[in-house]
Amino acid sequence: METAETRRLSNLRVHELLVVIPHFPIAQDTGESITKYPVLVKKLNLFRKHFRECVCITGTIGKSRITREDGLTEIALDFSNPYAYVFRFILTYLTLMLRIRKKCVTISFNVGTYVLPSALITRILRSQFVMYMVSPLQFGSGLIRSIRLKLLLSLSNFVIVLTPQMAMKTYRVFPRKPTLLLPNWSDNSYRDLGLRRTPNTLLYVGRLSSEKRIDLLLGAMKIVASELVDARLYIVGDGSDAAKLKQLSERMRIEEKCEFLGWLGSEKVNKYYNTCELFVFPSPVEYFPNVLIEAMASGIPVVTVKNDSYKWIIDGAGVFCQPDSNSLAEGILEALCSQNRMAEMKKACIQADLRMRHILNRQLRQLDALLNRQES
Repeated sequence: METAETRRLSNLRVHELLVVIPHFPIAQDTGESITKYPVLVKKLNLFRKHFRECVCITGTIGKSRITREDGLTEIALDFSNPYAYVFRFILTYLTLMLRIRKKCVTISFNVGTYVLPSALITRILRSQFVMYMVSPLQFGSGLIRSIRLKLLLSLSNFVIVLTPQMAMKTYRVFPRKPTLLLPNWSDNSYRDLGLRRTPNTLLYVGRLSSEKRIDLLLGAMKIVASELVDARLYIVGDGSDAAKLKQLSERMRIEEKCEFLGWLGSEKVNKYYNTCELFVFPSPVEYFPNVLIEAMASGIPVVTVKNDSYKWIIDGAGVFCQPDSNSLAEGILEALCSQNRMAEMKKACIQADLRMRHILNRQLRQLDALLNRQES
């Protein structure tokens, strides 16, 4: 994809370009720029300070486009036909790399089939390639996926992971590969000491889809409401299951206890983080939910299901349950009905947030050293 933009990028000095392959061609469903996805942009900002320019290759439904905003060039390729998208992606990447050669570092959040030729092109041209593993699901199962992942890791200069559990998975696949632990984090403290928490109020923030298991949360809420007449559940978010879940709350006759708020801006979400008493997260399949970090930064204890990654993130700031409504209800009532336990968990929230920030700052120094070494 030879354009004036790629010709302009080729004039940059050595190692001044960062090329990004997102976890998923995220623009394809909405047509929006990646700048609308704050979690991805926050991660990119960790790296962008090392480079004058950043290029992100994504997908979109409809005509391919190139946009540039705040030093970030987004090449969005037509995703209408996935096979044609793979061809366009590889051609675009090859064109860019042939013009830039050693002037860039590529970071991939994706382990898809089309990333493998991209990694191979990068190393043949003696540029730098970094894998950013954002989900345990990327390690997958099956012979073909295992071989592909091992090849990608072998072609990487180093690997970035979110949790110690993912670091161990990387070690099992490729023991000699340098691996950097870089957890998610909250930008600023979400805590607003000027707000009062309302007793017996529960909060969920996130997508409303089947894998999030909001049905378990509603089942738990029915049990909790039978014990605490003033209990109330606020659900922030939207998704494919929103209407179904509202109907479920009506069938359970708890619709007056549950308020579906839809998507809210950060300021309004922050209000609920600081006025609700307990955050409940029933999804058993997440890897590093940002909402857990936001909840702890707000000083709100968490009730969630048992998960090794969650235990590492929360570290005493919550109650762990089995993935069923009865167990969730028991955990919620245990937290709400014990002032001493609640006070201990609130203190643990602050400690866990500080611990995560300490880990991040320490690892960022290692990231700086790795990037500087790759650029030298």
